Amino acid sequence: VWDVEKGRVIETLAEHTGSVCGAEWNNGVGVQLILTCSHDGTCIAWDKHYKAQRTFPGSQRKEEEGHTGPVWSAHFSTDDEMILTAGQDGTARVFDVRSGRLKNVLKD
Repeated sequence: VWDVEKGRVIETLAEHTGSVCGAEWNNGVGVQLILTCSHDGTCIAWDKHYKAQRTFPGSQRKEEEGHTGPVWSAHFSTDDEMILTAGQDGTARVFDVRSGRLKNVLKD
């Protein structure tokens, strides 16, 4: 995480076991979160203190629920209740932010 005004790193988010492909801030409705997605097949939601709050599963966690390869992008819904992930495995997955549960899988 960068401080743009000072031009320096203020925090490194280091829970992923693979390269990070993307990151997004939520809209700030309720709890402020940062969402990261990775080559390790997971997405992680981080709180404003840069602590990992929830991991959305990938192949290294719960294969029946998560992506079976890198997650290329992840985005919050407009109400910050869900996240949509898109992976190399050809699926998009919808997860509930609070529970971490898989809600839907969209396939090619």
